[in-house]
Amino acid sequence: MAAEAAEIGVDSRFFGYLHGMSDPKRSADTHRESYVSGKNTLFRNTPCLCVHKPHGSLDWYEVGGRIIRCPVEVGKVPVIITPGTSKYKESFRWAFDDQRTAGNRAATNATRLMFIGYGFNDDHLEQYLCPNLKLTKPTVIVAKQPSGNARKVIENSRGTDVLALSAVSETDTRTRIVNQDGEEIVVDEQLWNLEGFNQGVL
Repeated sequence: MAAEAAEIGVDSRFFGYLHGMSDPKRSADTHRESYVSGKNTLFRNTPCLCVHKPHGSLDWYEVGGRIIRCPVEVGKVPVIITPGTSKYKESFRWAFDDQRTAGNRAATNATRLMFIGYGFNDDHLEQYLCPNLKLTKPTVIVAKQPSGNARKVIENSRGTDVLALSAVSETDTRTRIVNQDGEEIVVDEQLWNLEGFNQGVL
């Protein structure tokens, strides 16, 4: 909703809104516009946010052998991977193939990364984002309380510009900013939450 309010499209890889079908090409096509160059009519991409959900979503359902996205209850169990011992196995169901492949490609091609509230506890995602818990691209990590793995990522990423913003403690809501070399400062703003980050950084 925030992206659309800022007049930026959202490519969810589904075509349609109330009964959206999983159709990456048609979804992408809705974020292209035609223009004339000489005697030719060409197409160009318009600004959009690409959303990849390799673990499914609460608004995804399997209907008639196809995955749909629907904002209202359709009387079926959502197509989503929940935490548990079968999580990795479930992630290779056909319903997640495109989302996983497209997301991996986007992570590989990205020049910068930002993690918001992510604990770095998912091997499946991290093999593309930060293999062996080491970042190789400029990165910002925002989390109220970083996990143990998040701290390892920061320590392992020397030589890469990495900034982590978190609360000083459970009771001290100022922001501790730490970089990949272990240098840190504390500032009075709450930059570790999205509202504070948007006001104080963006």
